[in-house]
Amino acid sequence: MSKSDYHFWQDTSVKPKEKVRVIGGDVIQPKQENDLGTELDLIKAKLTKARTQLILDSPFLGNLVLRLPLVAAHSWCKTSATDAKSFYYNPEFIDSLNNHQIKFVLIHEALHCALTHFARRGNRTKHKWDLACDFAINPLLIKEGFHPPLEVPIFQQYEGMIAEEIYPMIDDNLNQSRWISIYMTTKRMRILNNLMVECVKKICKRTTTK
Repeated sequence: MSKSDYHFWQDTSVKPKEKVRVIGGDVIQPKQENDLGTELDLIKAKLTKARTQLILDSPFLGNLVLRLPLVAAHSWCKTSATDAKSFYYNPEFIDSLNNHQIKFVLIHEALHCALTHFARRGNRTKHKWDLACDFAINPLLIKEGFHPPLEVPIFQQYEGMIAEEIYPMIDDNLNQSRWISIYMTTKRMRILNNLMVECVKKICKRTTTK
């Protein structure tokens, strides 16, 4: 059989029905790719909505947020981040937040830039410095009435302090998972303590009414 008998392979008019694209180890069909694009558009719309509301409600903070272009990130960014040039976000993380929490995250990253945290780091350890900056910013936002995501630690003992003051107070071995664990444990203990106080008050009230 000669090469001319292989008409199928020589016919350039024969084309696959659909093009596919490989992302990582997954083959993405055109419909799937469109779905991914639509999902990202919806998540970006949530960010845009929150940003617009900030501009209307808090023009100064809104303008800070507006200076950072929204950039979707994935595996390297678990929540949100900034390099003073853009606002990077994990789509799944943003999708899990409500509108109030998204505003908190947007302003949190914008304040890192406005407070020049990158330039002020100096020779300090990056991870520890990042924690100090977070611990300085979060109480400020709570005081202004913004609502953080559930796992964002709010340590009231750092309220009114700047990152340089907080930095030496942080354990060198404190990592993200550990401070989240400490915060959640403290939060549960505080809730439990409040419940116990309420129970005692009710018991005392019943005793005095008898």
